[in-house]
Amino acid sequence: MRHIIYFAVGAVVFALASAGRFKSVALFPFVFGVIWAISGILWLLFRRRSLSRSQVMLTIAGCLLGVLSPLGQFTYFRVTKGRWERDALAAFEAKGTPPLTFAHVVNNRNGAWQGNATFGGITVLNFWATWCSPCLREFPLLEAFSKNHDPSVVRVVGVTRFYEGKDDAGRREELGRIEELLRRNGVSYPSLVALGETTHDRYRVHALPTTVLIGRDGNVVAYGVAESGTKRLLKMAHDLAETAATPVPREEEPLRSDSR
Repeated sequence: MRHIIYFAVGAVVFALASAGRFKSVALFPFVFGVIWAISGILWLLFRRRSLSRSQVMLTIAGCLLGVLSPLGQFTYFRVTKGRWERDALAAFEAKGTPPLTFAHVVNNRNGAWQGNATFGGITVLNFWATWCSPCLREFPLLEAFSKNHDPSVVRVVGVTRFYEGKDDAGRREELGRIEELLRRNGVSYPSLVALGETTHDRYRVHALPTTVLIGRDGNVVAYGVAESGTKRLLKMAHDLAETAATPVPREEEPLRSDSR
């Protein structure tokens, strides 16, 4: 009976991981699967005197699940992120660009934050969190893009929220950690800090990082999930900025003869 319970626990975790039920996309099921498999091997070594075929099969199954758990999670993510992107674009097209609600602006150097309605340029919204490793890996790419483009034509805006602070003191402490993290990573573009989940829900953020590209007309142009989505949207933003910066050629007036 203990063997069946032991196997069932690992099988349930694998099934939940493959269905995307864990917020930590791959780390937790991977660690659990590996620990489960190693503990099974150690248990077999401890009980070697009563080694049986069923125990060997359970250990092999544990090792396989330890390997397949993150693969199942990644497969689920690759399949579903395309659906997330399509559904989000359909929602934005039907309901328009959601407003941005936030409590603080970090790196608001000019002291005059402009929302989408008043900016009139191209906006790259990047949703991130301090605990999201892929988000932190994107900082240099987003910073370089921000530095290399005219901020009046295209801008990068980070969006995060308070995940830990439940009261004013806790939020002040968390805000300090956010500011320190951005400073340590050399991030100079503004980052909005939302008080709750409203903005993330409005922008249909299912995973981090998520990037949203807003055109000059204020409408959402593209939506991307994960680092690959961010790179794709930055390429689109660059192309749109190049088009916006290219002057429209004027038609030359026909030559007129002064002879009468």
